Amino acid sequence: MQKLMDRSGPRCLDLINQDGDNILHVAAHFHKKEVCDLIINKVDSSYLGLQDRSGNTALHTAIYGSSRDSHSIPCQLVDQMNPADLSLLNSNSFTPLMLCIKFSHSHGISDACKLIERMRTEDLLRPNEGSDTYLKE
Repeated sequence: MQKLMDRSGPRCLDLINQDGDNILHVAAHFHKKEVCDLIINKVDSSYLGLQDRSGNTALHTAIYGSSRDSHSIPCQLVDQMNPADLSLLNSNSFTPLMLCIKFSHSHGISDACKLIERMRTEDLLRPNEGSDTYLKE
């Protein structure tokens, strides 16, 4: 991967597949931590918030497919993403936090706690316009 990036330069980061997934989405989907590390260290945080055709960021994708052994990818993405991007909705109206909670039976609690820690207060109170709050009164 490093050789590919060195040879083709930053333009390889702009490539997308038929689903609108960029190279980070694909690496997150296949649990390729080393590739994710390399990409995350080469891009600015706005790249981490890019959404595919289903509205998924690489974080959504990493959470969908992660297991106990691969939850370090979502954690690393959370650490590097813009706080505003942590509450982006996909086309099913799920934020990454909602997915963490939905999949909490396997690993979501630790990921959800890390997400909550990094999210902006206003996004925790009302994740998007017209939505219910995460925190019930």
